[in-house]
Amino acid sequence: MKPRSHNPSAGRPAGHPGAGFTLLEALVYLLVIGVVLTAATSLTFAFLSADARARASSETERNARFAVDRLAAETRESAGINVADSVFGADPGRLSLATDDPATNPTVFTVSGGQLFVQQGLGPAQPLTAPSVQVAEFTIDDLSPSAFARVVRFHLRARYASNNDIFSAQYVLETTAAVRQAEGFSN
Repeated sequence: MKPRSHNPSAGRPAGHPGAGFTLLEALVYLLVIGVVLTAATSLTFAFLSADARARASSETERNARFAVDRLAAETRESAGINVADSVFGADPGRLSLATDDPATNPTVFTVSGGQLFVQQGLGPAQPLTAPSVQVAEFTIDDLSPSAFARVVRFHLRARYASNNDIFSAQYVLETTAAVRQAEGFSN
């Protein structure tokens, strides 16, 4: 009797010799799929993290710019600066502006709870920055060379309020503004 030889294609349909996977081929296939899925997951998380950082940075910059632009515009359009009610050269600063309109007199800018607020007249204080953006530093400096020049500089450092450093963002703005009206500083 002749010994039987092992024929891997025995019992398979004709034209499909060696069809199927060996255990080693299946393990290599699973390993390749695992590596591809891991790389895709890492890439997705990196993309989402970069997107969140970009949004945090954009929101911080947008809030800081809006606040400083509003400060400068209100200062330019005011009748004068209430020096006695303002805090210069300290953090947080406070700016009190005299206006010609009784409904908005005085217009006061202050920081409370990490947000910059404006209060016009007897109305409620309105936030100029979003709760997700904290004002980390707010100073106002009197740059007036004389009692008639009425020039102030605003320095605002805003940061994105995040519980982790992954989405942190910070933006610093500084600008100057002069009161355009003829009277200037008041006490």
